[in-house]
Amino acid sequence: MDGKEVAQKKNRIHSQIVSEILDRCAEPQTKTSIMYRSNLSYNMLTNYLLELQNAGLIESTLSSKAKYVRSVKGQKYLKKYLELQEIADLSTHYPSENTNLYIFEILRKNSIIRST
Repeated sequence: MDGKEVAQKKNRIHSQIVSEILDRCAEPQTKTSIMYRSNLSYNMLTNYLLELQNAGLIESTLSSKAKYVRSVKGQKYLKKYLELQEIADLSTHYPSENTNLYIFEILRKNSIIRST
């Protein structure tokens, strides 16, 4: 990872972190695995997982060690997010907070997520 990638990891916006977590949860993952692969602290990850569970975007498995997996709604969210990212050409430009709000509003209007 070069310096630019590290800087972008540090300055990710909410929707980017959510999409990364959802992407990593295509198959059941432990909290530790998601934490390291998403480069989040334990507390931050715990907050995101709770938020995503409350929104119905991920589900936890019932086993001795909890694992998290993307729900059908989470798959739909991720697909729409990636489509919007492609349309807005966000993959080559670091998105501003206004872009994040724009994506959030489109997802909300399409009943993919609820505003709190």
